[in-house]
Amino acid sequence: MSLRTRLVAALIVLSTAASLVVGFLSYRATSTQLRDEVDQSLDSTVASAAAALAGPRPRPRVLNAPSREIELQFIGPEGAVVAAEGQFEIPVEGADERLARATGRGTRLYRDQTTAGAELRVLTMSLGDGNGALQAARNLEEVNRVLASLRARILVVSLAVAAAAGLLGVLVGSSVTRRLVRLDTAARQVGDSGDLAVRVPDDGDDEVASLGSAFNEMLEALQRSRAEQQRLVQDAGHELRTPMTSLRTNLFTLRSFGDLDEGTRSAVVADLESEAAELSGLVEEVLAVAQGTTGSGPTQPVDLGELAEAQAGRAAGRWNRSAAVRVTPGLVVSGHRAQLARVVRNLVDNACKFSEPDTPVEVVVEYRPNAAGTPGVVLEVLDRGCGLVPGEEELVFARFHRSDSARAVPGSGLGLSIVADVVGAHGGVTRAANREGGGAVVSVWLPVDGLPGGSAASPPDAS
Repeated sequence: MSLRTRLVAALIVLSTAASLVVGFLSYRATSTQLRDEVDQSLDSTVASAAAALAGPRPRPRVLNAPSREIELQFIGPEGAVVAAEGQFEIPVEGADERLARATGRGTRLYRDQTTAGAELRVLTMSLGDGNGALQAARNLEEVNRVLASLRARILVVSLAVAAAAGLLGVLVGSSVTRRLVRLDTAARQVGDSGDLAVRVPDDGDDEVASLGSAFNEMLEALQRSRAEQQRLVQDAGHELRTPMTSLRTNLFTLRSFGDLDEGTRSAVVADLESEAAELSGLVEEVLAVAQGTTGSGPTQPVDLGELAEAQAGRAAGRWNRSAAVRVTPGLVVSGHRAQLARVVRNLVDNACKFSEPDTPVEVVVEYRPNAAGTPGVVLEVLDRGCGLVPGEEELVFARFHRSDSARAVPGSGLGLSIVADVVGAHGGVTRAANREGGGAVVSVWLPVDGLPGGSAASPPDAS
């Protein structure tokens, strides 16, 4: 059953049920009121007749009923009809005879009686002291006719309400499901064609509009993800061509010229090793981005200064460079050791990449609270390279971003992006700026977990 059909059915059932309940209550109230009026007229008639019979014996044999709609008769102690007013005698039953012999006066008995095809409402009242009883009866035909008419009207109203509810349900269901159908069509179109440019209307302020907006946002996110994947593949392919070409060239040289002198052979082998290392690093970075592993693994206390000393020299060595490392020992952060090591390697690698061979690369690790006074440790990597393009200080951490001046330098555009991801996962921040006197400084701030002397509440002694 479709959603629209369920909406229509639910509205019909609820509306019809509500109208039937209201109709039933109205019918019950009307029926009770009409019967009360009948009982009051019978009681009034019997009371008037009893007052007329209160005189001395013999009892009159003619009774005067105040209304033609009411039958009236007087029965003796033995249950025989003594006097009657009306077109027919009211049936006398055993309960009526007992009231006629009763000594108490004014005892009343109401009952429904069917006789000669007519439904009557009968009242019997004892006169007391064994003097008999008075009976009054009224035909319920008019009451039943009114109630029958009321039942018919309730039925008609219920059917009309059901029809109106069905029409309203169709309109509401069509309005709701029309947009859902468009969502379904768009989802199927995306699934069949892979076209993420599909959009659905998200006008309105109801849940369906919110769903349409969320669907469009999901498609936009998928578009961005696909674009990033394509850019990742394109950039990786572009970056792989250079080392692969160099590898093939060097291998061709080794194979074609077997009598190379030792110096040339060593240079070729060193070049092969360098290109293989670059390939390995590129593949590692691409896999880290593709697998989303920039913040995984168990956390542990990490001495950032010690880690920087160990990783900076190794990273600079890949470029046949040295890094001047100046650290404050004992600055401990809580994090993923392998990922923080990647941060140091990527920062040093980036500095070496954009610096001239004879320029220094410096690494500094020191205590520095942030602007809010939160204790923290700063890792800075400084170079004397070409510096940053003004206005791109934040863009350097964007995935795949490479400025025009950096396109001739080998790299994937992922290194600083991975740094930003890892640092963000550790609750830190990254910054990049041009260095006074030329070059760039890239800094990482992380909340400190421990300071020299075991205290995280005060900075280390600078003396």
